[in-house]
Amino acid sequence: MIKLVDLYRFFDKHRIYLPEHICGTLEQLITDVRSHVTKFGVYLTWDDSSLRDHTRTEKQDAWLGGWDAIKNQIPSVRKNLEGEFRTMLGQQIVTDKQTNWSQ
Repeated sequence: MIKLVDLYRFFDKHRIYLPEHICGTLEQLITDVRSHVTKFGVYLTWDDSSLRDHTRTEKQDAWLGGWDAIKNQIPSVRKNLEGEFRTMLGQQIVTDKQTNWSQ
């Protein structure tokens, strides 16, 4: 959770350098991941053996929800951010047709 807070602080301090739509995407991603981490964090103080079946299922669902957000959202946001940086730095997007890599 501390690293997530550090990430948000860094992002918030440097958001002026990013396009507005990227800021919105990053902010939403951080909020989503934080929500899942918080939900899972509630269960960390409890030993699994002391949890009832229903609570153990909720803990597992919280873990899987967080993992799903990280596994599915972060790669696409990262790819979009990398593309945005390349564009800002002046790199032209090269397609398969331009390079004949698809053949």
